[in-house]
Amino acid sequence: MKPGFSILEILVALALGTFIGSAIFTSFMQVNRGYKVARQVVDLDFKMCVVQHQLDRDLSGAFIPFSLKKKKEESASSPVDGKKTGQKREEKVETPLKDGFLSKVTDGNTTLFSFVTSNPLSVYGHMVPRVARVVYQLIPEKQRSGEPLSYALFRTEYKELPFEEPKEKSSEGIKVIGGIKSMLLEYEVKVAEEKEGSKEKEGEKKPEEFTYETTNVWSEEHAKKFKRNLPSVVTATISLWGKAKKRFRKFVCKTAIVADSLPPKKVKPPEKPKPQKPEKKANQKKSQQKGVGKIARRRKSKTGKENRVIMVAGIPQDEINQESLKNKINDTIERANTLKNRVSSAKRNMG
Repeated sequence: MKPGFSILEILVALALGTFIGSAIFTSFMQVNRGYKVARQVVDLDFKMCVVQHQLDRDLSGAFIPFSLKKKKEESASSPVDGKKTGQKREEKVETPLKDGFLSKVTDGNTTLFSFVTSNPLSVYGHMVPRVARVVYQLIPEKQRSGEPLSYALFRTEYKELPFEEPKEKSSEGIKVIGGIKSMLLEYEVKVAEEKEGSKEKEGEKKPEEFTYETTNVWSEEHAKKFKRNLPSVVTATISLWGKAKKRFRKFVCKTAIVADSLPPKKVKPPEKPKPQKPEKKANQKKSQQKGVGKIARRRKSKTGKENRVIMVAGIPQDEINQESLKNKINDTIERANTLKNRVSSAKRNMG
């Protein structure tokens, strides 16, 4: 009888081999699937980190530039009489830039977001102005058959600060990320509460209480409504598609605007100067000029005529000249006496 394996042994070996191979294959598939999921999570987190970093950089330097404009008044009143003189007076008034902070919402997505920032993108070896207009646009991506709608976020930077409606896709724009399912920006405004019937006692200062009001759109009407040129906090809610566009993840990031994070200070208007009577002004001028420089005054002589006498430090000039002459004469007499005494003493010593 020849040596070898029986049919039963071969069947048992094949069964064990297939069992071990299937276990190894399933474990490998699970590891590969987990690697793909982890890579998608990392890719989505990386995309969101890029958006959050860029928004934080731009919004941290957001501000509203002001310009001085001349305002003319038809007639100005004189401070003494209060009568209108008919002269035109010019005053410089600070006016904020129109559409300095703006956003638009269509179909539940923030499609346009624009503001002025002092943190533009810097390019190595090139001089770039430190103030620029930034425009974010949400533009639909090319869609294949059967795929859900997705958007791409573009960032465009302009040197001109006034806002101009951009085109659908600017050639100067930079694509920040793609594969966006939805993006909505919310603006929180810090408003002080005004309680009725709460009066502060003398010497006691109560801490101010604030509330936050939220809105999805920002324009000049909202700035007038809240009496703030900028919101206090910007909250971005962004949903990103996965690689196969079957699943998506939702991210929320908040950024505080430093330029308007505190409530505006109440500045008292400058007090207008009170009109003074002409008599008081004349007395005031005399008191300022008294004892300083040469002042002309009139003094009546014995004949009754008025003679104009120049006063120096409140003393007539002619009196000052007489005193100086007397002092000079006395000095010369004293010198002459000393010389005589010296001559007489010299003669005595020689004799």
